[in-house]
Amino acid sequence: MQSKLRSILKAGGLVYSICIGLVVGILFFSGLSTTMEYVAPKSWHIIALASEANPGAGKGGILEVYFINFSAPGKVPNVNLTTTMEGWAATVGYSGWNNTATYTQKLRQGVKFYIVCRVRGNATMCKRTVWQDTDLRCRFSCAGLGYASLTNMSRYVSGNNSGWSMLYVNFYINNSNAGFSLTKGQTITNVVTELDAYY
Repeated sequence: MQSKLRSILKAGGLVYSICIGLVVGILFFSGLSTTMEYVAPKSWHIIALASEANPGAGKGGILEVYFINFSAPGKVPNVNLTTTMEGWAATVGYSGWNNTATYTQKLRQGVKFYIVCRVRGNATMCKRTVWQDTDLRCRFSCAGLGYASLTNMSRYVSGNNSGWSMLYVNFYINNSNAGFSLTKGQTITNVVTELDAYY
């Protein structure tokens, strides 16, 4: 009888232990919760053009488009000053701005030039702890100059300072380091520059 009673008590103790374990387990795991949050993958976004060569306070965008004398800055637009690049551009014409959909640019026959698109990016567009110039790209097309489809322009980071509120980049295209030139009577149309940001 005692042996039978001892067996019953052991079985009861085992069941009790299992129940306690289940309760503790339920209480423990119920305190752990996981929230699934969808994070959209980064992609390229076209930055809309603004008026008067000014994207607006705190905004990034295209500042100016230049047709620059190919030899003036040593073939690289390595400055962050508008006035300097306007001076270089004056030798072949003058700078064009993005405040109109179309504009006429007069260039001297036979003078080699290349095209520079001066842009700035704000923190939303291209700052992750530090400024990321590779989060900006500028693309160019002009069938009359041999670029029928949008082509990535080369870059020169003209202003990258952690204390600044903007990053400045000069994007340029120089026809494989040969420069562009117009022949007598030649006109070119539909010069397109597009600024994209990756975020």
